[in-house]
Amino acid sequence: MKTVRDEPFGRSLALLVFWTGAIRNRVRSILKYVIWRTLPDLAQAYYRRRRLPFESIVLLIHEGLGDMVSLAAGIRCVATEHKEVYVVTSEGHFRAADKLLPLGNNVKNIVRVEGKVNRYRISSVLSQGLEKFGHVIRVGYFDCDPVFDYPNSFYIKLGCDTALARTRFPMRVEEFQTDATRAFLKSVCRPFVFFSGETTDGRSGLIRLEAIESHITVVMFTTEEGVVDSERIRFVSEVGSVDFCRRLLDSICACLEAEYILVSDAGLFNILIRLALDLDIRVMWRKHKHSLSKEIYGKYIEK
Repeated sequence: MKTVRDEPFGRSLALLVFWTGAIRNRVRSILKYVIWRTLPDLAQAYYRRRRLPFESIVLLIHEGLGDMVSLAAGIRCVATEHKEVYVVTSEGHFRAADKLLPLGNNVKNIVRVEGKVNRYRISSVLSQGLEKFGHVIRVGYFDCDPVFDYPNSFYIKLGCDTALARTRFPMRVEEFQTDATRAFLKSVCRPFVFFSGETTDGRSGLIRLEAIESHITVVMFTTEEGVVDSERIRFVSEVGSVDFCRRLLDSICACLEAEYILVSDAGLFNILIRLALDLDIRVMWRKHKHSLSKEIYGKYIEK
């Protein structure tokens, strides 16, 4: 029988368990950081050796579009070493990455987004469900990994050479343009700037939209809350597609013809810098807790 005295004890016990777990995870993260920083090749070899015995693996990575495309080269790499590779992310993000940066015929999507909105924690039900597909590899905050020189630390966890993170992919524009896309771009007054302030967790950077020269047309990825419609603003949604992947492809086609591109440091930006294109990209940076790879992001930070 529960008594009044039991309740404070229960709360104290719950707090003790919580803080014990938090301290243990913090210690794990610090130890990994020291080893990964001082002996990156050894750490990479260790994680590769751990996953090789498994025919099928499941990659539980951070669930943003930027994370998906940042790891595209790593996913392609591990796909050559396993029979099946599953990636847990939204269908739209997976299709977009696979279309632009082909991942491999044996790379499949488990459609689920849970950790991104839950402090990178997933339910035991989902965890058990993923294990049915293969050996689960938790990357980044999903496994208390240190995140540094993004995305290099992710590549270490996959057991891949961090040099792969700098891979650039060819893009054949004619394969992605439709008649509707061409008609839309032809109707846009020149010169124009492409703008997208969207991030996985919301939208940002609208104040920068006001700084764009008043005589220049603005093409936007989507209709963002707080944007006052005007004659100089055109939206990619005018092409007519409601499909996320198709709209993203239309946006990239517009970027190729833009005077310059003003984007948040999210999915579209991470796609553009991984395509073998010469574009004038200006970035609206958020305050990341982790460091970024200077080789990949350095020149954009300086702009």
